[in-house]
Amino acid sequence: MDEQNTTTITTPATEQANANHVNAVHCTVTYALSAEGQKAALLAGKPAAKVQTISGRINPELLKYCSINADGSVTADLKRTVGLGKDGHVGGYYWNYDMAFDAPPATAEDALTAWSAGLANEQAELIKSAQKEQAATAAREAKAFAENTATCDAALAAMQAEPQLIPVLPSSYHTAEIPSSHPAYAEAARRKSFAEQAKKDAEAVKEKAKDAFIAAWVARQEDDDLKAQYTDGLLPRSEVLSLIAEGAFSAHGIPEEVEPTTCKDSACECMDKWVEELPRNVYPRWRELKAKLPEGSTARFSKVRDCLRDEDGYSDPDEQEAGPIYYTATIALPHGPFQFERVVRL
Repeated sequence: MDEQNTTTITTPATEQANANHVNAVHCTVTYALSAEGQKAALLAGKPAAKVQTISGRINPELLKYCSINADGSVTADLKRTVGLGKDGHVGGYYWNYDMAFDAPPATAEDALTAWSAGLANEQAELIKSAQKEQAATAAREAKAFAENTATCDAALAAMQAEPQLIPVLPSSYHTAEIPSSHPAYAEAARRKSFAEQAKKDAEAVKEKAKDAFIAAWVARQEDDDLKAQYTDGLLPRSEVLSLIAEGAFSAHGIPEEVEPTTCKDSACECMDKWVEELPRNVYPRWRELKAKLPEGSTARFSKVRDCLRDEDGYSDPDEQEAGPIYYTATIALPHGPFQFERVVRL
């Protein structure tokens, strides 16, 4: 503390207060004057330092606002900031209390009494604010609970009318807003579990059909090494599927796959983007391919310009960065339990 800005005051009122309390405790109180308090002190011919100290006897009941030091002396710092509520936070807001006196207190006890009264008022306001917020929260949660209950009632009725329906039920981080014991939640969970198991069972059936298809395909091949490798469980699934796909595409007259080359530089003119239309001179080629495809085949089309830059991203200044425009079809070909995809040039 800056000693030049601190004043210690002993007044007749202080002495009178000392006499009023037989069991009083001597205390040194440090307090702060507001700007108005400094002005009032100055006009009254009293010390006008912002931080001042006054000593005298206080009622023992005021000890709870004081500190008892190692040497047994009692002090009270009334210029400090006091956090209110849990960690100074209530309802998401920070509450604290500090007080600057608008006039110098007559005694140390007067200072502590005024300061503690202000603290009590702030605490009362804090409680009132917390209760108001709690009431608002309770009202909001009750409204949400009622609305969510109505939603669950409607969902349960809908599930009773539609056996396959799995509705999306209300959820919230605020558990008080959710009627978690509503029967709609248990029924939805049961249906979801049943649907997930049904999906797993269907996937298992598909996998079994795929395994059977692969086994039959291998059995028809004339390559004894291929058959032996499959029998020994040493034939990679990816390789056998590649062989099956190649045979399927060849059987339908689908040409070799192409791999458009593009870079990530947005300034480059290369491209490979989906299109919904084909130029007149390209369509006849697609019509020819389409006639060879089995039922259930699908295709997506792309407009392509291959990147002509080298591996370091450079191109000849006298040449184009991207090749001429051409179109591709990404064909999805159904074949037994499989669907194979190939990108071909049109």
